[in-house]
Amino acid sequence: MYPITLIKQLDDIEICGLRLGEIDHPDFKYPWELIAWHSLRILKNLQFKIKSYGAKLKVKKDEKDVYIGKEVVVDKFVVFNTVAGPIVIDDNVTIEPFVYIQGPCYIGQNCTIKAHAQIRGGTSIGHDCKIGGEVVATIVQPYTNKAHYGFLGHSYVGSWVNLGAGTTTSNLKNTYGTVRVDYQGQRIDTGMQFLGCVIGDYAKSAINTSIYTGKIIGVNVQIFGEVTENVDSFVMQTTKGKEEFELASALRAQERMFARRGLKPSDQDVELLKQVFEKTRGER
Repeated sequence: MYPITLIKQLDDIEICGLRLGEIDHPDFKYPWELIAWHSLRILKNLQFKIKSYGAKLKVKKDEKDVYIGKEVVVDKFVVFNTVAGPIVIDDNVTIEPFVYIQGPCYIGQNCTIKAHAQIRGGTSIGHDCKIGGEVVATIVQPYTNKAHYGFLGHSYVGSWVNLGAGTTTSNLKNTYGTVRVDYQGQRIDTGMQFLGCVIGDYAKSAINTSIYTGKIIGVNVQIFGEVTENVDSFVMQTTKGKEEFELASALRAQERMFARRGLKPSDQDVELLKQVFEKTRGER
């Protein structure tokens, strides 16, 4: 499940506010299998989440199948569409004006949905994220920002990721055929017509980055321009080509990102990033 399990245990992945370990799921061999399974399973996962919350989630007045937690702020001109499934908005979420949210969808605690965003069906957003632009059928892990315009579809995005303004994924080939992925020395037909990208923890994209269909972006990567091939962990794309992202710089960036959230990396967070750097050294 590279690059997801370089940082996370599979059971610790968050979907619909639940740990994957709390949910019945098949064995995943490839990361895109998680994306495909999520699209098929999100309705059941949301129903399980709603049931587990009991009376803590309230149905929004005049909005059928919109469930909201405590201290949720919904600004003016927000549209909810629950024709295809429910919408669950967890505690302390702020939804800015002119947002469109389509179910089935989950928005985690302490998230901000930026003005004019389109959050479309099949999307699960982890806690403490800032999300703007258009997102569809995507799993976003906690503490990740996609605060600006740009399209993100049928993808998995890890934690502590920042996608710059205009970052856009392709999730459909011009031929309308199934997406093939280069993965650990093999070229694999995923059988999926719609597949965006897989982005590892701590990755960053520059403004106006375009990510081609079915690309795998590693841990602590910096990308820009057109991403036409997979990017290995701790690689920084520059105008001169690819360079190794120095460990010291990665640790400084980690500390700064945590600080913006009022947090401090634990010894375990730091050590894990060091281990991933060494483990993936041979890729670069």
